[in-house]
Amino acid sequence: MVPVRLSERECFTAQTPQQARLLLDFSYFKVLGRVMREPSSAGEVAQSAGLTVKQAHHRLTRLLAVGLVEVCGERARAGRAVKLYRAVADEYRVPFALTPAATLGETLQILQGPFLAEQHAALAHALTRASSGEVKLSLNAQGRFQASLGETSGGGPGQGGTEAVFSIFAQGHCTPEVAAELERRLQALSDWFQAHAQEPGEGRRGYQLGLRLNPSRES
Repeated sequence: MVPVRLSERECFTAQTPQQARLLLDFSYFKVLGRVMREPSSAGEVAQSAGLTVKQAHHRLTRLLAVGLVEVCGERARAGRAVKLYRAVADEYRVPFALTPAATLGETLQILQGPFLAEQHAALAHALTRASSGEVKLSLNAQGRFQASLGETSGGGPGQGGTEAVFSIFAQGHCTPEVAAELERRLQALSDWFQAHAQEPGEGRRGYQLGLRLNPSRES
């Protein structure tokens, strides 16, 4: 199917707590993203989101029930008609008033908390197989103090290993110009990853990438 861009469709602002809850549910992000890109069947959504067809159909049914997606047609498959779903807009907005959050910090937790928790668990799982079982405290090549989970065996593809694993947190002082350049480079890295990311398939390993840059509360 040729992707159908919904660039002419207007923005949809959530009107009910039910709509807000589904729009902010991390487990629905890949489902909604798929039907925002192009009209899709439950089977296509399932493949794209890494779900079973039953799970994808359940999520689509809930989104349909509150008016966040719509049935836009049918496609014949194996002698029967299969529904095609699409987003009702190419942009959604959720007013803070419709969320259970009392602060912006709580809103960030709703949006990012599930992803960060899953990434933390997945990172721990990957490091369990590679770590030496120690916490290592040392200076890095730039003379900065760092703490890590000891030496890791192997490494990513190209370094003698089969999985790429990288995690770092850093803090320091820099000029606004350096911070702006860092932001540009991080955005370019995110764009590169998104451009090369593919749907689940043979020979493809799922990876999670998290990039954050912000001013410290204490300068």
